[in-house]
Amino acid sequence: MRRSIRLKEWGVNQNLVKVPAEEYLALRPNLEKKEYFLNTDSQGFIVSNECLKNLEQSVFFLGDSFVESMFVSEGKRFTDLCETYFNEKFGFSCRNAGYSGATSLHLFNSFLNKIVPFKPKILFFILPSNDALSLANKNLYWTNTKTLSPIIPQQFGVENAPILNNRESIRAMIRSIHETCVSFRINVVFCTFPHRTTVFGDSFTRKTYKSKSNFNSYVERRKIANDILRGYCSRRNAPFIDLELIMEDFEAYSVDDVHLDEKGSQKVSQTILSWCEKNEKSLF
Repeated sequence: MRRSIRLKEWGVNQNLVKVPAEEYLALRPNLEKKEYFLNTDSQGFIVSNECLKNLEQSVFFLGDSFVESMFVSEGKRFTDLCETYFNEKFGFSCRNAGYSGATSLHLFNSFLNKIVPFKPKILFFILPSNDALSLANKNLYWTNTKTLSPIIPQQFGVENAPILNNRESIRAMIRSIHETCVSFRINVVFCTFPHRTTVFGDSFTRKTYKSKSNFNSYVERRKIANDILRGYCSRRNAPFIDLELIMEDFEAYSVDDVHLDEKGSQKVSQTILSWCEKNEKSLF
């Protein structure tokens, strides 16, 4: 059986049209049923129609489905909104390296193999909420589950390996990404991910979670994952944007517990660009 390390991406030079399934929409009444367009470039990064072709003058956003923003209209994803600023002020384009179901291990693989060679002007690393899901796995990232396995075919992935404890492994992965950026002289900005923390009882949470205690257990793991990143950045004085804190009323900006609507996309872009303006001298 031949195996390979999983590369979380949509593929190169793709022009995709996605319509949310009826069962997906049933849980998310605020999500509009329509066609959502997703285009990728020659390296598999999600790009807008306005994106410049020069990969060497790019700002990269790395994360999971929160960054991918599949069901936010093209041009209104927060990566697209940020591109307007970076393009007009610096001539930089923005590349969206988000993908649904990605963990930090998947993202580290994408970073090394797809992003490092182009020496980004800035890398925004948004901690994936899947790291919080992985906290419930015995082997954290190194699982053979269909979505999270780092190896394919997933049934032949890593199993019962003697690794570090899960919290220490998340911290080690963050440190690996940070130190790799330092080694390649890449400016990295770490971000926590926002999520619903208090609202339980709407159609989405009632149908997605078995009970309020089940919902609260997910919230707690998400807070733990973000706290690990927050603590690391504080100790290492690493550039950091606390989206979890800034968007603590996340239900006002989302279609479910971890995904943005268009208003949320605007909020994220405004938060990131405001931070960039305040820290411009250290970034460029």
